[in-house]
Amino acid sequence: FDTYLKATNGSAQRTFTKMLHDMLRRGALAPTPEQAEALTEKCFDLLISPEVKSAVKIWCAEVLHQLSGCVGWIAENLRDTLLHQLETAPTPATINHYNKLLARMKECK
Repeated sequence: FDTYLKATNGSAQRTFTKMLHDMLRRGALAPTPEQAEALTEKCFDLLISPEVKSAVKIWCAEVLHQLSGCVGWIAENLRDTLLHQLETAPTPATINHYNKLLARMKECK
């Protein structure tokens, strides 16, 4: 967690975020409430940063979706953030992925 939270290199961020998503999805990682909050903050920061590459943003959105069961306020904020991101200069990859993620989030309600 500490290494991920300190990572500033885009390639490292993408790799770590993808690994975190996979571990959360498989249940191989169960963050403490403090770790979940720290991951949530880091992922939201990366998601809204204009300098961050789209691949990192996509994996951050997926990690946040996985964490939404642990941190109650994520789901609504993630939805609003993704909708805002879709309005502000998205790439084709983010448009496609965010729309799919929004549809999955709608199904979970």
